[in-house]
Amino acid sequence: MINLTFNKNTIWPVVMIPMVLLSLTSCKKHRNEPNVPVNPESAIAILSINKNSGPYKTVVEISGRGFSEDVSRDKVWFNGKEADIIAATANKLTVSVPLSAGIGKVSFAIDNGKPVAGPVFNYQYTMLVTTLAGNNRWDNTVLFNRPVNLVSDNFGNLMVTDFGNNMILKVDSTGRTTTFAGTTTAGFQDGPVQNATFSAPLGIAFHPDGSLYISESGNNSIRKIDTYGIVSTLSGKFGAPQSLPSAHCMAFDKDKNMYISQFIASTIYKVTPSGSVSYFAGSGTQGSSDGVGIAASFAYPHGLVFDKAGNLFVTDWYNNTIRKITPSAQVTTFAGSGAIGAANGKGRNASFNNPDGIAIDKNGNLYVADSVNNMIRMIDATGQVTTYAGTGAIGNKDGAPDKSSFSFPTGVTVDSKGMVYVADQGNKLIRKIGLQ
Repeated sequence: MINLTFNKNTIWPVVMIPMVLLSLTSCKKHRNEPNVPVNPESAIAILSINKNSGPYKTVVEISGRGFSEDVSRDKVWFNGKEADIIAATANKLTVSVPLSAGIGKVSFAIDNGKPVAGPVFNYQYTMLVTTLAGNNRWDNTVLFNRPVNLVSDNFGNLMVTDFGNNMILKVDSTGRTTTFAGTTTAGFQDGPVQNATFSAPLGIAFHPDGSLYISESGNNSIRKIDTYGIVSTLSGKFGAPQSLPSAHCMAFDKDKNMYISQFIASTIYKVTPSGSVSYFAGSGTQGSSDGVGIAASFAYPHGLVFDKAGNLFVTDWYNNTIRKITPSAQVTTFAGSGAIGAANGKGRNASFNNPDGIAIDKNGNLYVADSVNNMIRMIDATGQVTTYAGTGAIGNKDGAPDKSSFSFPTGVTVDSKGMVYVADQGNKLIRKIGLQ
């Protein structure tokens, strides 16, 4: 028999070795257990995209993991602009590139969680016609009724005369539309914009000092909205402070003289800053004669715009022509044969059908709302006329300019970036044309 004798120095190592081994075994078993918590966001990833460049509405397939098959839970952005999701599986999203996305990363989130970023997408800008406003309103009032004219300010906003709603509407660069002045009830009340009323507002123009001038068909008047938002009457009924002719459209020259197209009288009036009124061009008898001042004749002149040289361009509505008036009041026919048509060409070889609103860009190109042709026409500085947008068919189709459609466009303006905006009266929409 063997006697084993342990003292206190030998017992401690013998006892501890099994305990350490047991502890190591226990730790190893814990690491192999499947129930360790995992951050759910770490399971979401964009691995690749099948296209890294393209224009608006390019269809892109995004491969990754952690996507929901319920598209209402998925969110995709191109450079911060949300995309429409066409289809979704756990590993693939099919999306449509949003408008004017620019250059930036594609990102994804689920259930409004933290977005994860993927590859960079290069947006390709192309000439497009899009719908900026008219399908909805943000101040819970009404949709557009008859948007007839519009003008752009220096802050990216549009001011629109809504003839049918007796209002002046404001549209920002995102399409957000609010009431700037007036109510749906026709009236003739001056004062702060929130209390003022109008009746069938028609023309609209900015004075060089930033005030807004509006012509009214219903009140046969010209109203002013100053930079403080106060509406006053310059001419019209009820003893107006100045005796001015009823106006269709207005424009201001560099010396702050106001020019008025008088639709019924077929004349162009000039109003000085002091309020002196004179005939600038037109005999008062309908006709199409060129000449100086009152020796010339018009037939229902509509839109007015100045170029940098001080020449005034007029859409001669019933004559189907564009007229040019020099600072010395020399009237010539700049474009249009006078016959109804939609022919492109230079000067009198082109044709129009009731040209209405007119605008000019910084390069001297004119844009005309060719109302009955349902087109936007462009005239360069040499008088060459082309079709800028619209097929001629009535419709509201967006897309490439030569595939787009309008319905009786009457107003047009150009912003500082060269973007063209159209009051598409028949469709009750505001349309946007340019590189988008």
